[in-house]
Amino acid sequence: ASLAEPGQGILVPTPYYYAYDRDFGALTDCQVVPFNTNDRGDPLNPEALSTAVHSASSSGIKCRLLVVTNPSNPTGEVVPACKLQATIDWAGRNGIDVIVNELYACSARSSTFQSVLSMYSDPSGVCNLPPHVHFVWGLSKDFAVNGLRVGCLYSGSDLLTEAASKFAYFVQIGGTVQAQLSECLEDDDWVDDFLAESRRRVGQAVAATEAALQSIGAPTRPSDGALFVWADLGEWATAAG
Repeated sequence: ASLAEPGQGILVPTPYYYAYDRDFGALTDCQVVPFNTNDRGDPLNPEALSTAVHSASSSGIKCRLLVVTNPSNPTGEVVPACKLQATIDWAGRNGIDVIVNELYACSARSSTFQSVLSMYSDPSGVCNLPPHVHFVWGLSKDFAVNGLRVGCLYSGSDLLTEAASKFAYFVQIGGTVQAQLSECLEDDDWVDDFLAESRRRVGQAVAATEAALQSIGAPTRPSDGALFVWADLGEWATAAG
């Protein structure tokens, strides 16, 4: 609601997390604009994005935002830094803001994953995102505490940060939860051990699932992050009518 007006479009590459229709559509009166690149090796490319914008414009929808989920929900694919950079550059040239959702960042098992925060950090570690780029992350997936509803926003826009700080007054995190999470997150050794073990176990589960699917002839996409395996079950769907 702070980045787009009612009726404007929010670009979302498919397949995407089903609740985006509610989060970005129903709650803001914006229009979710799904688009399919038909290119598994390059889930985001300027040509596909431009085509999606022109198609939406022909229907009377002005696209104002692009949402990139990295790693992807529901495919588990990772967008390499070079592709993400090209996408962000394209968005900047076209007056479109980019929300980079890294909810599964700490589950990434591929060296190709690079957080957008590190992409824009200087040697001293200070991150300076462009004004049209906004990073979101939460503890619900990487730390398995989705019931606590704790997340964060880091934006290159001072105006958005100011607006979010005002909204945050109505959804404050309880003091007890803040104290508990601070104690956990300030323990670097515990965090490192927890995330390493989590990646190991999730990687094992993903590999076992992929092997089971492939043993029956169901092709899968490479899952380099998150908790998902995206399989093509078209053969069985066709047989079932």
